[in-house]
Amino acid sequence: MSRKLYTSDLHLGHHNILRYCSRPFKSILEHDQVLIDNWNKKVSKNDLVYIVGDFTMITNNQRIIDYAKQLNGQIILIKGNHDKNNYPQGIFSEIVWYKEIRDIYEGQVYKVILFHYAIEFWQGAFGKDLRGQEGKITTIHLHGHSHGLATIRPNRFDVGVDNWNYEPVTLKEILNSERTRQLDGKKIYYIDRHCNIEKFNKAHVTKNCWQYDYMIKWGCDDEDMLKVCTKCIYFKGEKEKEGLKCQ
Repeated sequence: MSRKLYTSDLHLGHHNILRYCSRPFKSILEHDQVLIDNWNKKVSKNDLVYIVGDFTMITNNQRIIDYAKQLNGQIILIKGNHDKNNYPQGIFSEIVWYKEIRDIYEGQVYKVILFHYAIEFWQGAFGKDLRGQEGKITTIHLHGHSHGLATIRPNRFDVGVDNWNYEPVTLKEILNSERTRQLDGKKIYYIDRHCNIEKFNKAHVTKNCWQYDYMIKWGCDDEDMLKVCTKCIYFKGEKEKEGLKCQ
């Protein structure tokens, strides 16, 4: 039986992504091979994978074809800012900027909004969370682009590889990574973006999380960093000389 899987921000062939996102690989060749191997270990030939943007920054068509040929499954690309305007024909089943689909987990139907950029107000964002109610539909939004830095928001999930052990993920995995929080007396769902940190970058387990390091590298000011970090359940407060503390 075929499955639906989701991923984003592979950045195949992009040398600088190793530095920008602290990806723990010695070279871009190792990076690309690990992502391809991880993909094929998880994705069967009959599966359908949605790449929510930034497949590669490579512009050479033959190299792009070579990457795509190595990947199992049928692939639909929701374009990101680093995807070229004209990919070679036939490597993707479909190329769009935005897509709405349906997926099912534990008998519950979900309307899934796919767009590379994190949307603050998507269609259905203010609808009731109807999980557990038979025949009812809850709308969620899957995005990329932020490499784990988007502000945590109920029913919005970053499916970029930096958050998911450099591999595509199913809706089940996404929803099982959630935690619940009470807000204005209501139970809401949100993703714990640290839940996979131990799996994909052990070098950061006893240090700051890689998202924090990323903000430092890009020169984010303390106010902006606080907006991200204070929403994290691992946030341990501030120390005057040491900065933000987590883990």
